[in-house]
Amino acid sequence: MKFNKKILFALIAICFIVLGLFYVNSGSENEDYSLSQDDEIEYESAESEITEKSVIYVHVCGQVNNPGVFELESGSRVFAAIEAAGGISEFADTQSINLAKEIKDGEQIYIPEIGEQANESGALASDGLLNINTASADELTTLPGIGQSRAKTIIDYREKNGGFSAIEDIMNVTGIKDASFAKIKDLIKV
Repeated sequence: MKFNKKILFALIAICFIVLGLFYVNSGSENEDYSLSQDDEIEYESAESEITEKSVIYVHVCGQVNNPGVFELESGSRVFAAIEAAGGISEFADTQSINLAKEIKDGEQIYIPEIGEQANESGALASDGLLNINTASADELTTLPGIGQSRAKTIIDYREKNGGFSAIEDIMNVTGIKDASFAKIKDLIKV
């Protein structure tokens, strides 16, 4: 019986030693894991800060309730830009534009009126006429007698009034009267 007690005591002692070694080794492994996990959390935080700071600016005009330039998150879609502009007007034709298209910084998004043909490649159509509802300032300056300041006035007018219904409406813009209109009337369309 004494022999069995000694063996039992030795086995218990060995078990404690083995468990102690296992505990010490597993504790150091957990410590390494928690450090790498902290590093990963710091990396994710830095990455989300960069993503949050990535913004773009887009110009939304045409048949929207509040045309203007809006700040959006990088990777935003056309529908988000329209929402930023207060939504579409009752005359908007959203069937001719891609609402899911990803937008880029500095892009102009023009929402056409029902019945108006949208031209995604620019304001100059295949017929050679410049669409005064979608033309950029640079495109407008290609017209005779239209400089940068007059182009800005045209863009400001169409944003404020929701675009032109007829080419003759351009004469409502300050500085464009009969003589100026006569020079450009065969070069423009709505």
